[in-house]
Amino acid sequence: MTVKNTKAFAIIGDPIDHSLSPTIHNAAYRRLGMNCMYMAYRVRADELEEGVESLKEANIQGFNVTIPHKVSIMKYLDHYDQTCNIIGATNTVRMKDGVSYGYNTDMDGFL
Repeated sequence: MTVKNTKAFAIIGDPIDHSLSPTIHNAAYRRLGMNCMYMAYRVRADELEEGVESLKEANIQGFNVTIPHKVSIMKYLDHYDQTCNIIGATNTVRMKDGVSYGYNTDMDGFL
């Protein structure tokens, strides 16, 4: 694994220490031989805008969003899809060329 070419992903929330997402994702990346890493970031509600900007600057490829940010993050995203409008929340963000795109994958899980 070369750090220069490693793709970074994350989950943000508060609290976040209990999340199993980094363990699960990193195990899958290793098993599949993918040059990726997945980290958990505690982002307080009053630091959400700065947190999103920091993830953009860090060249994170994408991140998952958990409590308490699923609703409030929408105002800090550049774009989000129709599902986010219907549900009123975002749980997945893809970053491309410094632009953020929000999605909600919960709806598919419910159906």
